[in-house]
Amino acid sequence: MLQLDIVLSYDEFLLHWVAVSETLDGWSRQTGREFSMQLVAVEFLAEVCPRPYPRELPTELWQSYVAEWGAAVQYLPGAREMVADLAGRLRVGVVTNTHAASLVQEHLTRSGIAPHLGVVVTSVDHGRPKPHPSIFAAALERLGCDAATTLFVGDSLVADYQGDRGAGLPALLIDPSGAAAIPAADRIASVLDVRAHRGLPG
Repeated sequence: MLQLDIVLSYDEFLLHWVAVSETLDGWSRQTGREFSMQLVAVEFLAEVCPRPYPRELPTELWQSYVAEWGAAVQYLPGAREMVADLAGRLRVGVVTNTHAASLVQEHLTRSGIAPHLGVVVTSVDHGRPKPHPSIFAAALERLGCDAATTLFVGDSLVADYQGDRGAGLPALLIDPSGAAAIPAADRIASVLDVRAHRGLPG
């Protein structure tokens, strides 16, 4: 990381970073568009470093931030085996909201899931986040699947369950506590329950 004469405590860093992220989240909700970690870093530096800085600094900043966050990610035992099994008889893909596509690709690779996927559609590459119907349509087109015969599984009521049902896909919500007001048949406790679910196509 390049060194500049910027003195911030960790709490001050988080305060500015979170404030910028929340502002961009509001913009995203209003416009239906996605934003990148690069933009977060640029806006953050505009607040804490108003003087000129090296062009590579925003990229180095967000990559460092993402690397630290990603180091804490743990992979669910059995998930790779489940995806491999499903991919042996179905077309499997990932549709995810993220501000850094590289982070998603890294963890799919490290977890061993990447080789079994027919498509990975990230909101930052697509330009619109879930629950916008276009991101689901893009994944279906690339997979060569119809919405009505494709099962979507996610853990967010709005982005995943309501979003994909609005796009015409059957859906399962990972909701182990039963907090969401959805039909019981659409609820699973773990993503590992997908393989045995009666709503699975094929």
